[in-house]
Amino acid sequence: MDEGLSSAALEGVEVRVLDLDADLPDRVLFTRPPMGGKHWEERAGREMLDDWTARHDLPIGSRQWRVEFRASPEWIETRRSSMPISLASLAAALASWVFLSLRKGMHERMEIEEKVAARTQDLTRAKHHLEELVRERERAELGLLRTQYVLLAAQRLGQIGSWERDLDSNELVWSDEVYSIFGRSRESFVPTMERFMEAVHPEDRGKLQSVSEASLKAGKPFGIEYRILLPDGEVRHVVVHAEMVPGEHGRMSRIQGAIQDITSRKQDELLLLEAQSQLVTAQRLGHIGSWDYDFRRAELKWSAETCRICGYEPGQVTPTPEVFYALLHPEDRDRVKTTEARALQAGSFTSVEHRIVRPNGEVRWVVGRSEVQRDVQGKTLRVVGTIQDVTEAKQAEFRRQAVERSLLEVKKLESLGLMAGGVAHEFNNLLSGILGSANLVRAELPRGSRLHEHLERVETSAQRAADLTAQMLAYAGQGKLANKPLRLPALVRDCLLLMQASVGKRLAIELELDPATPLVLGDASQIRMLVVNLVLNAAEAMHRSPGSIMLSSRRTRLSRVELDACHLGAELPEGVYAELRVCDQGEGITAEDLEKIFDPFFSTRFKGRGLGLAAVLGIVRGHGGAIAVATEIGKGSCFTVYLPESELMAGVESDARAPAVGQVELDPPPGIASFDGRAPRPIFTSPGVPGLNLWRRSNGGRGWESPMGGIGRCFQ
Repeated sequence: MDEGLSSAALEGVEVRVLDLDADLPDRVLFTRPPMGGKHWEERAGREMLDDWTARHDLPIGSRQWRVEFRASPEWIETRRSSMPISLASLAAALASWVFLSLRKGMHERMEIEEKVAARTQDLTRAKHHLEELVRERERAELGLLRTQYVLLAAQRLGQIGSWERDLDSNELVWSDEVYSIFGRSRESFVPTMERFMEAVHPEDRGKLQSVSEASLKAGKPFGIEYRILLPDGEVRHVVVHAEMVPGEHGRMSRIQGAIQDITSRKQDELLLLEAQSQLVTAQRLGHIGSWDYDFRRAELKWSAETCRICGYEPGQVTPTPEVFYALLHPEDRDRVKTTEARALQAGSFTSVEHRIVRPNGEVRWVVGRSEVQRDVQGKTLRVVGTIQDVTEAKQAEFRRQAVERSLLEVKKLESLGLMAGGVAHEFNNLLSGILGSANLVRAELPRGSRLHEHLERVETSAQRAADLTAQMLAYAGQGKLANKPLRLPALVRDCLLLMQASVGKRLAIELELDPATPLVLGDASQIRMLVVNLVLNAAEAMHRSPGSIMLSSRRTRLSRVELDACHLGAELPEGVYAELRVCDQGEGITAEDLEKIFDPFFSTRFKGRGLGLAAVLGIVRGHGGAIAVATEIGKGSCFTVYLPESELMAGVESDARAPAVGQVELDPPPGIASFDGRAPRPIFTSPGVPGLNLWRRSNGGRGWESPMGGIGRCFQ
């Protein structure tokens, strides 16, 4: 533009171009001075116009431009004389020319500005991208720092360090926590394989080396626990897990792993083992086992002592509720199940004493205690409990009870026995006179006399009195026993007809007599009395309804616990016994009456004399046996007599029929004729002078040995 304006026509004219849209003082785009580039103000000795003499506004593009002219007086004077043209016309022409020049310049400027703007946008976008990259890098670095901090904190809190070994250079790299675990510092210790192995406990070095070499050869991860030695001699336990890292061509180039200090855990495990050992010892010494039933898994666990209490070795059986219920004694099973069901339903603590039968048949007394554990919703999670073997305590209790019963029986015998024995002997003396006199009267009466009938009633009443006397003597233990080896099955069969006649037709007597029942050493007449009394007692218990009475015999082996639970069994040794059992289907015996059933003269029947079971107890005592009673209200009772097995196996008389109790068949010795010329008949007598006098009067004063208890001697 400067070159276009340097023509002769504009010499002496100053031109200025202004950008009206620009802010002051940046409006003037350029100014062309007149006359060789000097403004009027710079020309010495020249005047200049006070103001611009012409101006012209030009809209170019989106901006407003103004072209201003200021001519010198010389220029104006010259133009007036030679070329009369107005400054305004010149200004218009020049403005058009300036317009074209400006538009061309503006176009070039706009292109440049557009390029600059585009480049500026690119640079701005690049700047924003770089700024975002910087921010992302900062975030990544911050996240990495946080991760490193968390990792370091986790390693420090978990006592877990990381390490890496380069298989090519054998270089070993440790994290900070590894240094801490080994008790070394990064500044003073450089880890190498040699120094690392020196820190391993000597007893564990071989194991560690063999495991790591095998893993390296197989290319598989490995884990191992071993001990390390700290510089101060402290021993620590660590666990290492490592894996192989493949390099080029799949060849293992590195091993990386983690090491954890488990010293505290090992110490806790040791304490736990000691506590478990103490618990096992305490359970073994106290005979207390523990168990745990998980309802969610339906899994039952027994401790070792629980297994032993139940008769198993630990691990011999898989415990289940069915296995335990099978061990329960048949008489206790329903009671235990009912108690457990109630406790489970109520979610309460329970304690129950019962018996179990071990697989070898041994009966043990135990106390089971348990509690139910539930969640917050009340759902049962598990039941935990204990089982305690109280057999010895139970045996001691039974022995104590037996001793107490024995002392009570002794006191009773001391009083009642003395009284009963004295009364029985005196009563027998009286009966001897009565029966003897009745016999003499009968002998002197003619046949067909009406007095024979009265004498028979006298003899019958006397016989009943003699039976009562015999039972009193049996209870007092003052009867003379003619002991010999006996077979209980044969004796029971001998009494069958008598027993059936005694109980009547409404009751049936059933027999289950084992031929292998052991021999017993006893008095046949007293054993018969025992059987008959038990059967009569059973019949009285079933007086309201028909049914059957069961008599059974067998060979059995009694333990200390079973003997202690019996009457009179506390002092008996364990071993083989002959068992005689009488069971009825009566109403059962109440707990209150059960304590008194063997007392003399105790009876729950209005017509009962109360001597039958007392005599049974006396006979059992006299034969060195024991008796047990099992009863259930509404179902009946069982009386079980245990007599010791006899060692005498010869001379057994099982079919011999002994006379009835109190009745003695008096067969006179050879050469002695009956006093009335008829066959000898049984008479009833007892120790005492009246009986002797009776025999003397009847037999000319001669005497012979009587088998009746109490006499047992010869007299003249």
